[in-house]
Amino acid sequence: EVMGQPCKGELGCGTQEEPFCSVSEALARLSGLGLQGEGSELLLLGGVYPPFVVVRPPSGLTIAAAENASVSVVAPVVGEKTCCVFLVNAQTCTLRGLTLRGVVGVEAVKCPGL
Repeated sequence: EVMGQPCKGELGCGTQEEPFCSVSEALARLSGLGLQGEGSELLLLGGVYPPFVVVRPPSGLTIAAAENASVSVVAPVVGEKTCCVFLVNAQTCTLRGLTLRGVVGVEAVKCPGL
């Protein structure tokens, strides 16, 4: 498990006590660890997050709200097409417990079978 929350300031280490400060930072750490297979999980602590991009996530990755957390991903309305979560080259990826607020919730590109 890797933890993330929207914050500013020092970089965290991915624990609940010291979460990463952005979804992008947490995803980069997951990618750097080479985590693969079912059970790779990014838990988001409560808060409002900006849109994020997921590129080639580990197979079976789940991005979820932490237990009892209210998590929103809010995309500003700029033009006609704005998305909250942008998936690229994903084989499988589960989003659980997230409130997506934008013109488009999830957009997937080059994600065969997703």
